[in-house]
Amino acid sequence: MSSTVSNSQDIFQQGGYDSRNTGTSGSFASPEPDVGDNGEAELVSVSWNQDYSCFASGTSHGFRIYNCEPFKETFRRELKDGGFKIVEMLFRSNILALVGGGPNSQY
Repeated sequence: MSSTVSNSQDIFQQGGYDSRNTGTSGSFASPEPDVGDNGEAELVSVSWNQDYSCFASGTSHGFRIYNCEPFKETFRRELKDGGFKIVEMLFRSNILALVGGGPNSQY
């Protein structure tokens, strides 16, 4: 991961993630994840974007994107079968690198 600083502004609002987006596609269309006995997904990884304005977390049942200022979850995708052990985000765009986790990973 690079520590390059960028001055990109407002990219997030124009074409980035938005929790109000309810459209789903492909394998991400699972509304009900298969969670463990305690009902919570296990945190597997956390990575910050290049300007440290957002971070992505990979869980045992999907991934989540958070905005740092103000802090809030901006996007979440839960899956039935497995999660992601690596989630990397390109600046504040909607471009992600996803590496599946688990023995039967499809990503």
